[in-house]
Amino acid sequence: MTCLIDTHTFIWSISDTGKLSSTAREILIDNGNTVFVSVVSFWEIALKTSIKKFIFEGIINSKLPEYSEKKMGFHIAGMTAIETSTFADLPLNK
Repeated sequence: MTCLIDTHTFIWSISDTGKLSSTAREILIDNGNTVFVSVVSFWEIALKTSIKKFIFEGIINSKLPEYSEKKMGFHIAGMTAIETSTFADLPLNK
């Protein structure tokens, strides 16, 4: 199975907070699965860290991509300029 994890799942998986469900944990550790984390998650974490809304213990933000690939075995899903320029077309939650 191929899956893209959201920012919270990424944070919970690398910080071992115990917040992951058993199903999510099984998916992430199954070597038969390909797990992606988006570059947007790194951006979101950097923003939240800069306003002191979030702090990683023992992991430097700039090392998160390397950590996610080498330690966690995740793949990084990039985005093109064309993809990011379409964000204005997303529906707003009101």
